Amino acid sequence: MAESTSPIRPARVLAIVIAETGKPIVGGWPHYLQAVALLNAFAPKALVPTIGVIATAAESTIGILLLIGFRLRWTAYAATALLIGFGTAMTIALGIKAPLDYSVFAAAGAAFLLATAQPESTRVSRTRPSRGPLPSPSPVQA
Repeated sequence: MAESTSPIRPARVLAIVIAETGKPIVGGWPHYLQAVALLNAFAPKALVPTIGVIATAAESTIGILLLIGFRLRWTAYAATALLIGFGTAMTIALGIKAPLDYSVFAAAGAAFLLATAQPESTRVSRTRPSRGPLPSPSPVQA
């Protein structure tokens, strides 16, 4: 893969931008947009802020919907699509190692499993399922 001319090294880009000293810093919106531009190098520069807003909104919305269990099957399909999109963009920009290092495709597989699982297996029961009577304890031998 060709050496990047970006001031940010590809292996150090995702949610946190790592400074050259190796200390994590929260970069804020400008640093986030640099990361978005790097990961979406195929997109026009004018679309980078829009892509950043849409990605952030989609991640936040899908995460909250998954946590509260709202329309779980469709939300899980949306999470699958989003993660496959992220993994594809990372693969194009950084090579296959980056999405594998961050388990993006494994997370997409887990989201797809959640979307295709039987409804009974994703239900959270508030009551203990009936397992029949408890066995009586055996008498202690003297």
